[in-house]
Amino acid sequence: MNQNPELLNQIRDLTREYDWINIRLELNFTITGGYGLKSSYLSESGKYETLPISLRLLRPHLKEIIDRFTDTKNTDTQFNQVVLSIDKDFNLKTDYLFNQEFIQVQKINNSKVFYQWLNETMMNRIFEFEKENNLLKPVYDDHGEFDYYESSYDNGVFSFLIKENKVSHNLELIKNGASRDLNMPLPDYVNNGILEHHQITNTELKKEWKPWNKLTIKSPHNDIPFDKCREYVKYSMEKTKANKV
Repeated sequence: MNQNPELLNQIRDLTREYDWINIRLELNFTITGGYGLKSSYLSESGKYETLPISLRLLRPHLKEIIDRFTDTKNTDTQFNQVVLSIDKDFNLKTDYLFNQEFIQVQKINNSKVFYQWLNETMMNRIFEFEKENNLLKPVYDDHGEFDYYESSYDNGVFSFLIKENKVSHNLELIKNGASRDLNMPLPDYVNNGILEHHQITNTELKKEWKPWNKLTIKSPHNDIPFDKCREYVKYSMEKTKANKV
């Protein structure tokens, strides 16, 4: 980013009451292209302190950075971190950096909550599939008008087994204590998401993740809180012809 008088004047107004030597605005891009701002200032005591600057301040000036992020993605000049440094004379310096550790942390964090995405996605897809195939009972109000569809299950068990880079799955739905299997194909984006999750956790994150080829989710037909993960989610290594010795 070149010298930007408008941005610098805004920061000048926001920092009049601070005793600072240098201001640091750190823009971090996620794997998917989202971004967040971390702002701080170096005080005269030599310590970095949090600076309450909102991302809204930068948004009018972000097009140049976002365009550059998009254009350089997967090239030798790609970056995922932009550091804007402003000195006491309000000179602006911009550094475009690639932080591999930041990428690794994102992959770990994303993998830890993958089950939440999968559980929510499967619940939504099951509803749409059963509605499309007339498997849901419609409920009408007192005037005979359609109100909603009655849920076809109270809870379920969704299992996914990876074998030879293919996903086989079973969807067990339970209603009033009785269970049934739903013969519903997986959408490509779900299938690909599971394979990618399996590949990342078994290779790039193998130091943080035990080997697995089966993921089982005991879905409460609701969101699964992160602190309840172990009650509802299980990763295991099942014997298949491909991995038998």
